Amino acid sequence: FAAQNDVRRELLTAAAAVECHYFEWADFAPMDFWIAVYERLLDPGPAYLSTIDALRIRSTHLIALLFRQPDHPRIAETAASVEMLLGAADIDTVAVNERINAASILLNYFNWKAKDGNAEGLIARVEPWLDAPQTTAPTRVWWHVHRAFHEQIRGRYARTRKIMEDVEVYASEHGLDWARVEIHHATVTSLVSSGDAAGAAAAFEKLRAVVTPSRRMDVAYMHYQEAGVRLLQHRYQEAADAAARAV
Repeated sequence: FAAQNDVRRELLTAAAAVECHYFEWADFAPMDFWIAVYERLLDPGPAYLSTIDALRIRSTHLIALLFRQPDHPRIAETAASVEMLLGAADIDTVAVNERINAASILLNYFNWKAKDGNAEGLIARVEPWLDAPQTTAPTRVWWHVHRAFHEQIRGRYARTRKIMEDVEVYASEHGLDWARVEIHHATVTSLVSSGDAAGAAAAFEKLRAVVTPSRRMDVAYMHYQEAGVRLLQHRYQEAADAAARAV
């Protein structure tokens, strides 16, 4: 594609590569290469991109920046592009799963970087899409995990736990065992944040039981959550040790 100066397909290749690292959820360092590709090709970028292509390119650029360069000077601009595209007049031409995946990335951005962003408006726009018959079970689960973190950040802990309880049942019914780590991670986070030491300890044991030792990100999550639980239990040295293992 580079030899043919096909910038659109170069960007779509970058998007596909970033998606692989994103959904593998194991090592985000390779995204650095693709961030450089985005920066080279998006300045100024193709003269025209369809909403379908632009949403995929901009949303994957956003998640790469969020995971690897969260203080990048253009991250807010990239997020604004994703938000604009999700509100485009022809957004229905984008496959519903791609719409929701892009929206979940934007919700991550609101959760982590722009807590004054229009997260509630985004949620209101996306929730009806979940009812579309074409929406897959993994897409629904992934969205609800991010939605749960949004509720937790807003201090709505009971709401977070209800979302995760429902998603745990749904994921089990659809054989989505891979989602259990994220589900229990969100649940522990809510319980730790609300100061429920006993509940957090019980939820942490559920998380520990499903972690695969070969998945580095999952192991890091486990140690991170253990640190929070041990702090609530006033076991401060154990908390510090767990935090060190997470890092």
